Amino acid sequence: MTDAKRDRFARLAPARVDKIREAAVLSNCSNKSNYSWRPNQMQMLFGLLMREFITCAKASTSQLTPQSTASTSALSLINP
Repeated sequence: MTDAKRDRFARLAPARVDKIREAAVLSNCSNKSNYSWRPNQMQMLFGLLMREFITCAKASTSQLTPQSTASTSALSLINP
């Protein structure tokens, strides 16, 4: 991988992870005193999210070697 590609990954990956973390506000929707929903609506919502994560993981892990999957720390995203 070229230095430019590594730099681009190091710059973009943390911001994209932060966007995923922002999705955690969906848990606020579980507060039944503020929202009304049917269980199947929540199942559909989280099912969609899980499918997106699985699709993303499959696309990413298909290019990984067993050795490259050993580190899962956030720092390894920035400093490989």
